[in-house]
Amino acid sequence: MSTRTERLRLAGRLAAAVAWRTVWAVEDKVRSFLWGGRLGFEMRPTSSQWVSVIESRRVGLAAASSRLPRTSCLGVIARDPGGGQLVLAETGRFYGLEVRHAAIEGAAALLDRAVHEGWPVVGLAMEGVESLPEPVLELVHAYLDEGGTLIITGLTASGGALHALSGHLGITVPEGRSLDRPATEVVFSARHPAFTQEFAGFGVEDSSCRWSLSGAIGSETLAWIRSAGNLYPAVAGIACGHGRVVLSAGASTISRLSQAMAPLQPLTVLPVMMAVRQVYGETAWRPPMSLA
Repeated sequence: MSTRTERLRLAGRLAAAVAWRTVWAVEDKVRSFLWGGRLGFEMRPTSSQWVSVIESRRVGLAAASSRLPRTSCLGVIARDPGGGQLVLAETGRFYGLEVRHAAIEGAAALLDRAVHEGWPVVGLAMEGVESLPEPVLELVHAYLDEGGTLIITGLTASGGALHALSGHLGITVPEGRSLDRPATEVVFSARHPAFTQEFAGFGVEDSSCRWSLSGAIGSETLAWIRSAGNLYPAVAGIACGHGRVVLSAGASTISRLSQAMAPLQPLTVLPVMMAVRQVYGETAWRPPMSLA
């Protein structure tokens, strides 16, 4: 009896398999008729940028941090949070973090939450920001005193907002400087492998950047931009209170994170990804195999 039952079960499975193969064959014919050779996804252009070793690493790569922040929230402040894809927000989503947006008018409420809830990172997109309200400046100071990391992107021409922030924090913040000649390469520091990680000491072709940073007392250069054979600071870090300010001359907005990486826009994308990964540790770590 058991043998007969087993044969019937196998026959049923075989009939189901044949039926499914028929269904799939019909679906394939319908797809071919409707779409022909068109793909069901958007092809990305293959990156042709070159990568070169500029400076040998003086120390080994820092081990990935295993610490777990109190929260996975990441705040983003911009003049118009809905006006474009902000690289800070897209990076946060890529790493699976909870991204919170605010315009300049609502920045005080966001920063107040960041201070009291211990958000590890708050980003400020400076493009188009002419001024920052006094309560916002005070809360930025409090946030950094509590050990937070402030990432500032889109540093172009120096404006009143940057001067006010510098004066309120009591530090010299690098200013944006226009490049006289087109950029050719972004070079990541080998002296700060905890930040630059796998790119420590490497240069990556980049012709999209038009700005660099001025030098500032107390700042550490994390990446340079090469223009006409000269290196200019492009990403800098400054300790402030118990926290840190990371500034980048890279753009604040991108069309999509995937399009920014192929073809690569290293100064726009990579420093933000490095900063987020360094601060959030394994909370923002995705094994390469899961991304393949």
